[in-house]
Amino acid sequence: MITINSLNQTKTITKPWGQEKWIQPGQDDHPYVLKEIILNAGHKTSLQVHQYKSETNYILEGHGRIVYSDEHFDCERFTNELYTESELQTIFNSLKISPFEPGSVMVISPGTIHRMIADTTLRFVEASTCHLDDVIRLQDDANRAHGKIASEHQ
Repeated sequence: MITINSLNQTKTITKPWGQEKWIQPGQDDHPYVLKEIILNAGHKTSLQVHQYKSETNYILEGHGRIVYSDEHFDCERFTNELYTESELQTIFNSLKISPFEPGSVMVISPGTIHRMIADTTLRFVEASTCHLDDVIRLQDDANRAHGKIASEHQ
C-alpha cells in the first residue's frame, strides 16, 4: 500500500526554538519517525541524551554547531540520581563542538549527549527510531522536563 500526502497534511509541533513537521510519526507498520526540523537562528535544542533512541540528521539549509560527547553516558545511572554534581560537571566540560553545513549528516547513537546550535536558521531532516518519549534533558533553555512534552503535541 502507498500513501501519498503533502507536507501541508503533516502535524506541525511548535517548540521554544522553532518547529518540527512530523512527516512519518512512527505509526502502524512504519518502525521509524521522519521529521523536518526548523531551528531558528540563535537558538539551540536541549542538551539531551537518549537511552534507546537512535537518530540521523541531514542538514538541508543553514549553518550551526553540534555539541556532543565522545563517551557513552549512562542514562540509567543519571535517572537514578547516581552521578555526583562534580561528575556531571566534568562530563559537561568535556563536550566537543563541531561545525556543520548543508549536506552534513550526523548519526547519533543511544547514550550520546548532544545539542544542536543554530548560527543561522537551520532546516534539517531527522530520521529516528520510534522511542519518542526517550528524551533526557540535561539542560533546557525553556526548563522543559524529560520525555515527550504533552502540551507541545496537542
